[in-house]
Amino acid sequence: MHTHPFCYLLHHCWKLIEEGWVTMVRQRHREGNFCANHLASLAQDLAADSIVLT
Repeated sequence: MHTHPFCYLLHHCWKLIEEGWVTMVRQRHREGNFCANHLASLAQDLAADSIVLT
């Protein structure tokens, strides 16, 4: 059993790719994307099973 918090998300991404979806993956450093950087910082402060929407 996989225990990584993002395992579920990655599994579904792979399923979409296997179904023939046209996908493009790009790497963006989170410091270059203010929104992603902020969300990643918030995620580090939360427990794995907590969700906070503000």
